[in-house]
Amino acid sequence: MTFSYLFENNIKLVLPEIFLACSIISILMFGCFTGFTKFYRYPIVSLNSGYLLVLVFIFTSFLIINNPLVFGTAFNCCFVVD
Repeated sequence: MTFSYLFENNIKLVLPEIFLACSIISILMFGCFTGFTKFYRYPIVSLNSGYLLVLVFIFTSFLIINNPLVFGTAFNCCFVVD
């Protein structure tokens, strides 16, 4: 058994959470860097960020629904999906 086979199911279990975390961080960065107003000089939540957020939630729900592993543990029982 090779080393990569040990973590194959672990990544399948954790993939929706990793995708959601990375997407939310990138949407926050997008909103902070592109959503400044000239009058108030602070970032505002723009309509584009809202659309991206809805798209991320749709993709995350798609990943959760199509995950072949419904329940299990990963990384030596440190992460539990049930």
